[in-house]
Amino acid sequence: MRVLLVQAPLGRTQTPVYPLGLVTIAAGIGDHHETQVLDANCCTRDEIEDRIDRFRPEVIGLGLRNIDTTQSHDPFSYFRPLPGFVSWLRELADEATFVVGGPGFSMFPREVMEAIPQFDLGVEREGELVLRALLHSLGAPESVPGLYYRDRSQLVYTGSAPLPDISDPPFPHRFLDPSPYQDEAFQLGIQSKRGCAHRCLYCNYPYLNGRRLRLRNPDRVVDELEQLSKEHGIRRFAFADAIFNEPREHAAQICRALARRKLGLTWTAYFTMRGFDRPFLELAAEAGCELFEFSPDGLSQATLDALQKEINEEQIEEVLGLFENASHPRFGLQLMFNGPRARIRDFLLLARAALLWPRKYRALEFVAITNMRIYPETPLFRLAVEERVVDPDQSLLLPVFYNPWPLRPVSWVIHLGGRLRRRIMKWRGLYRF
Repeated sequence: MRVLLVQAPLGRTQTPVYPLGLVTIAAGIGDHHETQVLDANCCTRDEIEDRIDRFRPEVIGLGLRNIDTTQSHDPFSYFRPLPGFVSWLRELADEATFVVGGPGFSMFPREVMEAIPQFDLGVEREGELVLRALLHSLGAPESVPGLYYRDRSQLVYTGSAPLPDISDPPFPHRFLDPSPYQDEAFQLGIQSKRGCAHRCLYCNYPYLNGRRLRLRNPDRVVDELEQLSKEHGIRRFAFADAIFNEPREHAAQICRALARRKLGLTWTAYFTMRGFDRPFLELAAEAGCELFEFSPDGLSQATLDALQKEINEEQIEEVLGLFENASHPRFGLQLMFNGPRARIRDFLLLARAALLWPRKYRALEFVAITNMRIYPETPLFRLAVEERVVDPDQSLLLPVFYNPWPLRPVSWVIHLGGRLRRRIMKWRGLYRF
């Protein structure tokens, strides 16, 4: 069977991100089917039309990686242009079976299927096993767990599918050349694990990938990176894990292998501040980490507790101290504004961080301040319903942010100032990522 996997267009010009999910699924399908992968953000419409005309796909799988930017200072829906794009694809390949999946779809499966009737099937959450089973039972989707399908006018869900074992999966990147995705470190993602055991108020990772950590073999992770380096010439990448340094020893094994093989690669990842210390910082830096990204989200203990973060103020100060009086490696911080029970003190702490920390810490790459995007299946959604910030049946398909009064007007000022500051820093060449 001829299967074409397409990364959905974002609907605006920006740096494309390598479709890690689709090439992983393509590897999971194996050699039983003829599979191609296409990124609609890197092709013209004429090129897409030519590919479909030559390949004549029997199944088209559309990957919806993100539903929007998730940033309150830059709210943009990637879903808005999708119905028109799918309608156009359907005109080009009317006889093909259309399947949608990806994290963006998995958060809003029913709404997406109802909004775009051209989709015949929808794959919920991780799709390697589900799509492979579906291709063997295309005429009987009711027998495949993890699917949404149409039965006349009804939308039917077949129930949750088990999450795949990823300890030793096939390398995914051979289906699409990764070398064009090298302008910025975060464009090319590598997974060392899936799952997240944390319970951050706003986060949907535990729903999408489960709370149990599923680890890849550290040597196989570095084998994949070595292959990418030798065969495609990649020099930069990002670990696409929810948190790279948990478990700590698993991350340390990867870092030691990278340092030992001397591949000359540089990378970035998200780290938790819990248990982050100088020995691990030095080990990761030796392995090539050029940007450490942290998401403490709050700066006061009251805010940290309200956001269900498993760190404290002292740990934040200790980690920041590791980067003091140094210009390399770089680090960045993600902070949330106007969270539950926010007070003026919280605003002042954020303002102090945004204004003073770039001067205090030479290694600071960015301080990103945003409001929390409300997603279904998260503790934040349940809290927002209790507080009547949103209605229980309200659609969240288009960006909705937790931004209650009385601090809501302050967030407008913060985002306006942040946007102006980023433009100035970009103009001065101070942003490298």
